[in-house]
Amino acid sequence: MKDLFKNSERGSQSVSTFFAIPIIFLFFMLILYAGVMGSAKHAVQSAANAAARDASLARTSNSGKAAGIQAAKRVMTQGSVNCDSIDVDVDTSRFQTSGTNFGRVDATVTCDVVFSGIKISAIPGIQSTTAHGTSPVDSFRER
Repeated sequence: MKDLFKNSERGSQSVSTFFAIPIIFLFFMLILYAGVMGSAKHAVQSAANAAARDASLARTSNSGKAAGIQAAKRVMTQGSVNCDSIDVDVDTSRFQTSGTNFGRVDATVTCDVVFSGIKISAIPGIQSTTAHGTSPVDSFRER
């Protein structure tokens, strides 16, 4: 009878479950974090591209800068990204076309993404993501 209980593995399933549940939970939190960051990066890249495109369609560099900022903020509000702050920089210094050199507009959008649903110390509460967009200026816009 002594040999029956000597090699018994009673309770080992409980111990395995005890260690597996936190690991599975952290794995799902990592997937959630990756999904939020992927969605945020996509929204910020779309905002940067829209800012550059709308700025390049304007007639002047000042109106292009205003149109680019407005387009970036519009795209970011349409997305479902929770940003603590949004910074839009539209560079219209190469706006004018001269001869064969076509102008271009560069836009940079930075968003500080807030993770309100994820409360784990390994994952930061706010993560910054930045994207750049470039668009050529339409050389025939004045005609």
